[in-house]
Amino acid sequence: MPPPRRARRKRPRKRNIILLAIAAFFVVGIIANALGANGKSAKAPTAAASSAAVKASPSAASRASATSKAIAKAEHACYKRPPASGDIYVRMVTSGVSPQAQQLGGGWVWNHTSNKCLTSVQMVMATAPLSAGNCTQVGYAADNPGYNPNATPAAPLMHVVAQKGPACQAAAPSTPLQTTPAAPPATPASTAPASAAPAGCYPLTNGGNCYEPGEYCRNADHGMSGVAGDGEAIICEDNDGWRWEPA
Repeated sequence: MPPPRRARRKRPRKRNIILLAIAAFFVVGIIANALGANGKSAKAPTAAASSAAVKASPSAASRASATSKAIAKAEHACYKRPPASGDIYVRMVTSGVSPQAQQLGGGWVWNHTSNKCLTSVQMVMATAPLSAGNCTQVGYAADNPGYNPNATPAAPLMHVVAQKGPACQAAAPSTPLQTTPAAPPATPASTAPASAAPAGCYPLTNGGNCYEPGEYCRNADHGMSGVAGDGEAIICEDNDGWRWEPA
């Protein structure tokens, strides 16, 4: 008998091959879309942050520019103010050096450290050295007639409106010769005149005493800061008249 024939394998139809190719295409597309979405979501926060940073930088720069312009405008207006007082004398005492003096104008000066407009007296006090052996004294030229700021050593001022420095007490002018009858001796309960100005207060009255809060201030002291007799900071302000008020 002839040998039996082997059964032939059926070849896959073309239709099945096409369906498999389409399915594979869809799978690849889904995977690609997923990867693309992840990449976009990761980049979104970075892009948003970069955009915010770009917007913030001009804003900060504009604020800094506005502040700088405001300061420059205030400085310009400061120097345009009318003089706060007449000329002043500045006497400087330094340890180991002869006292020196100079005459300055009574206008307004811009303090670049505090960005404030100060009178010439306030500016001298703001920049006065505080090291041991130093004393800076200021007096109005009108209150010190005949004073010679070019003399060496510089003589003490007759009337001091402001002073600052640890050596100011020793640099105070000596008591002038008494031409009127001497007052009776003080009683044991009072060892010093009540009007004696303690060291550190300024400005001083024309009589050399300390101002106290509530007292009227001179025209030349308008807007000026100082220290009362009890050590309290005071400022000359318009409060129903120009008075020394607590700062």
